[in-house]
Amino acid sequence: FLQMGNIGLPSGAEYLYVAIYEFLVIRFTIHTFSEVYLPVFEIEDDLNIISESFVMALCLILVYRLGVVYGEGNKERIAKEIKNSWIICMALSVAVAIVCFFVYPRMVDLFVGDNGPNTALIKQNAVIDLYFVCLATPFYAANNIFTSVYEVRELVKHAHLNYALETCVLFILYSVVLSPLMGVTGLWAAYPAAEATTLIVNIILMILYNKRLPAGWIDFMFPGPERAKENTEQSGNYKK
Repeated sequence: FLQMGNIGLPSGAEYLYVAIYEFLVIRFTIHTFSEVYLPVFEIEDDLNIISESFVMALCLILVYRLGVVYGEGNKERIAKEIKNSWIICMALSVAVAIVCFFVYPRMVDLFVGDNGPNTALIKQNAVIDLYFVCLATPFYAANNIFTSVYEVRELVKHAHLNYALETCVLFILYSVVLSPLMGVTGLWAAYPAAEATTLIVNIILMILYNKRLPAGWIDFMFPGPERAKENTEQSGNYKK
């Protein structure tokens, strides 16, 4: 039960991080700009669930497959599985982002009610926001691959850091930093900026954990310094 709790705790904490982010960013938006822009967040939540659900479904499959292969202990199969996971997930997430880039703006009217003189402003910002959501989708997918690996490898601290940065800390930081530079658009740009930065952090965590630069796909499973060295010395197949 303790093992199951350690694996599930980061996922559960994600909802807390999201709640904190939403509370703070809404207060920041009202204080810095106007409550007029709050419906944009609601439209983003309603439409972004489409692309996020697709990515999450892929990652659930990934967790299952990686768990099975990792449990077998076959290093060559593990390397092949993580390679295929990255290629498939990234290719499909880019395809989803492209489709949503053209579809989302045409769906805004379905979610925008009559807001009087602010209706046009809300629609305009919702479309801009959704463009940034599409831009963030591949980064979001990549971070979820790392999360899947953390769950398989039971790297609880890594998973917590990933969720905290991705869903709360960096969102708020970039909202505060970008808003003076870009106006209200900075709020929407904070999403892809936070996802991209989280991806960089995950790559750095991988390098620090393995104590080396990635030498093959097996390194993306966080084998640790000794096993990473052993894998590279035994076979070059893991680089393919």
